[in-house]
Amino acid sequence: MPKHGGPAIEVQPRLATLVPERWPAEVVPAQDELLSSWQHRLALAHGLSPRHFGDCLGFGAGAWSARLDLEAPATLLNLLHRQTGVCRDRIAAMTIGGRDWRPLLLPLRHSVGLDRAGQMCATWLQFCPECLADDEAAYFRRAWRRASVMTCRRHGRRLIDRCPACRQGLAPFNQRALAPQFQCSVCGFDLRRAQAPKLAAATRQAAELIDDLVRIEAAKGFLGRSALTERLLALPSLQDPPCDQKFSKLSTAERLRCLTRIEPGFDQRLRRHFWADPDPIIAAWRRTIVTAGGIDASLQPLVRRLARRLDIDDEPAPRSRKRAAGAPAAELTSLLAAYGAVHARRRLLDKQAARSKA
Repeated sequence: MPKHGGPAIEVQPRLATLVPERWPAEVVPAQDELLSSWQHRLALAHGLSPRHFGDCLGFGAGAWSARLDLEAPATLLNLLHRQTGVCRDRIAAMTIGGRDWRPLLLPLRHSVGLDRAGQMCATWLQFCPECLADDEAAYFRRAWRRASVMTCRRHGRRLIDRCPACRQGLAPFNQRALAPQFQCSVCGFDLRRAQAPKLAAATRQAAELIDDLVRIEAAKGFLGRSALTERLLALPSLQDPPCDQKFSKLSTAERLRCLTRIEPGFDQRLRRHFWADPDPIIAAWRRTIVTAGGIDASLQPLVRRLARRLDIDDEPAPRSRKRAAGAPAAELTSLLAAYGAVHARRRLLDKQAARSKA
């Protein structure tokens, strides 16, 4: 027993030897959860700190779990699948892998000081304190690793990329104590209590438009060959005064300030900056989204057409209204699924009409 009288935890050379068949605690991956976040929750559920968990898996100390977010080796995928029962493909899907937006990842290696220069530098992970507070078990999202994501659309606030108490970047992989992920590993501050700043409407809309473009081009499969990533990384060169730093190297606060420093008329200049692309088809597609002000607004004509196809256009037309603050934006996948459902329903009605005529 330790001197303080609490339970002693002995860390074995390999965690797999503790429970040969299956680890006893079940931890279900959450939606869009990072692999490192899930591993940290696994460690805590089995009475190990993230730092010791890495040692048990044979990866040593340091930022082992954050590195595995990029691409997990097959040996780890097989081990986690065997010991947790979670599908191997589902585990692999929690990594960044070869996704087209990988060049927009926030840098894993950073030097964050308490001076002005240090606070301007990016850290590897952002978070929304209200999301962490709402979670049944707090976890970190993959989207929070992307430089184009600067706001939480659910809560209408900007993301935070360092502990507000000690001003250090997040380092849950370096946690030596048995503490949940929402506690800063440096000073122990409860990150759920952080106050996320509000944003001016124009700044928030510009930030969300940028990630709309990234998400839609990644979903369509042409982000890797379009000029969008290059133009996004070059945004600091447009601000006044110009900056030669890449957009992804700036802190969350500085990336948002960068948008407002683009003069004259940052919203109009941003639109013109993102309109252009060597591929005319991509340029036309992007111009539609930029002109509408985002993917949600650009899909409204499709929504209206779907409503007419569902024979509900005889109902009074609703007045145009803005999306309520904090309400989720329309998801492209959901709209496409609805579009397919409408077509299927139309074909069924057509067949029924043909049978009745026969």
